[in-house]
Order: sequence, then C-alpha cells, then structure tokens
Amino acid sequence: MTLQDFYALGLFEKIQAVQAGKLIAKRKTPQFYIYLYTLEDFYVEVLYSHLEHELKGFVPFRDMQRLDPYLQMISLPAIF
Repeated sequence: MTLQDFYALGLFEKIQAVQAGKLIAKRKTPQFYIYLYTLEDFYVEVLYSHLEHELKGFVPFRDMQRLDPYLQMISLPAIF
C-alpha cells in the first residue's frame, strides 16, 4: 500500500491498514493519545481523544522531521 492508497481508504479500511502495520511508539498530549504506526513505506499517527474517548483521525506521512517527538521513544529493533 502506498501513501496515496491510504488517503483513498474509508475509515474502516484505514483502521484495518493501521492494525496490519506495526505500532512503534505512543505519546500523550493534553488532548490526545497519539499512536505511531509504520506501514510499508510511510508512518501513520492515530489520534485518539482521551477527553472524548473517540478516534479523531489519522495523520499519514513520510517526512522524517515528523518523527522528532518520538526519537527518544523509538527502539530500532521495534522498527525491523
């Protein structure tokens, strides 16, 4: 699956695609739990509101700078 393929998916297909990927990090902000998954050649942040207890969205990306908040958390063996 490519990044463009992911964008074209519906909600349930995105959930399935993320579940087929690998969870490599998670973090908490004042509003969200953010789970970082790696798929084939891109990453996806899954935003879950811990205030509203619901899925709020997906942020797929390839830009390595978006990984900055996770660098202290990611274990290289977890990626491979």
